[in-house]
Amino acid sequence: MKSPLSLADLMIQFAFDPDDLVANRHGTLSAAQVARLSKRCDRVRWVFLFIDALFVVIGVIIVAGGLSAGDMGLVIGGIVVCGALLILMLFFACRMARALQRDLAQGIAAAITGPGRAFAVYVVRGSLYYLAVGDQRFEITIRQYMALKDVAGAIYTAYYAPESRRLLTLEPGESV
Repeated sequence: MKSPLSLADLMIQFAFDPDDLVANRHGTLSAAQVARLSKRCDRVRWVFLFIDALFVVIGVIIVAGGLSAGDMGLVIGGIVVCGALLILMLFFACRMARALQRDLAQGIAAAITGPGRAFAVYVVRGSLYYLAVGDQRFEITIRQYMALKDVAGAIYTAYYAPESRRLLTLEPGESV
C-alpha cells in the first residue's frame, strides 16, 4: 500500500491550517472556512450575473440585426436561444449558491475515510481534476492532482461541506 502525503504537505496543497482541521474533526466549519465559503458564494453570483448580462447583450444584438434585416425568424430565434441560455445559467447559479448557503447555514463538515485516488477527466475545454475518497468525489486543482496522482490507494480522511461537496481539509488516514 502506498503511503499518503504527510499532513504538512496536505496543508500546503489544500490551503488549510490546524484550526480548520480541528473544527472539521469536530464536525463543524472553522471561522476561516465560513469566510471562504461566503466569498465563494458571492463570487458564484457575480460570475453568473456577468454571463447572464452577456447573453442579454448578445440577444439584443441578434434581435436588432433581425429587425434591421426584416427577418422575424432571426428575431424569434435570438429571443428563444438567448432566453433559454439565460434561464439555464440562472438555474445553475441558483443551485450552486443555494448549496453553498445551506452549507453555511448548517455549519457542518462531513467526513469520509478511505483509499484516495486522483484522476483527470478530459473535456473539450481542457481537463477537470478530481480526488475520490471512498464513494465521494471532489473537484481539485491541477496542482493538487499532481501532488496526489502518484499515491493512489493511500488512505485519507476527507472533510467536506455536504451540500456543495466542497473539499475543506484532507488528512492521512489510518491504514486498514
